[in-house]
Amino acid sequence: MFSKEELLRRTNNGLDVFKHYIPGQWRIGRNFLNPLYEDSKASCNVFFDRRNNCYRIKDFGNDDFSGDCFFYVGKLKGLDCRNAKDFVEILQIINRDLSLNLDDSDSSFTLSVSPFASSAPEAEPMLKPKKSKSYIIIQQNFSPEELTFWSQYGITGKILKTYKAVSLKEFRSENSDGKPFYF
Repeated sequence: MFSKEELLRRTNNGLDVFKHYIPGQWRIGRNFLNPLYEDSKASCNVFFDRRNNCYRIKDFGNDDFSGDCFFYVGKLKGLDCRNAKDFVEILQIINRDLSLNLDDSDSSFTLSVSPFASSAPEAEPMLKPKKSKSYIIIQQNFSPEELTFWSQYGITGKILKTYKAVSLKEFRSENSDGKPFYF
């Protein structure tokens, strides 16, 4: 069956889609000029989003141009990935352009949705939520050493507060095998 998950599986979680559609030499996690508009500062990059288990593009200069590979192809092709009909068309375009040979004769498809996904159609009846892992954090005030570290990059306590950065005393969660760990 032709699905978002199968397409992501076949494209290295969306990375191959970005490699196909983003021109020029760029690297994961390194800033480059956003090809979707006349960008003057290299403040855009592709990164792996562990929460959604896929690659995403993030434009720090203009957040309107940030999203997953479906969002990106939709922007390139003038389609809205939040619209179910457009989303199916985006899947078909990627399937065709990357020669994935996924069977799209079945017009039904399934989607996994997370609260942070930008590409899920709003009116799709077959949505199934993705299980997210829980975690526990214990915050503490920034130590003088931490503030000194940040200040060497010109980042003040006020900037840390503005961007809601915190110092963690402890982080607890579980790994992919379900075993607990902490730092």
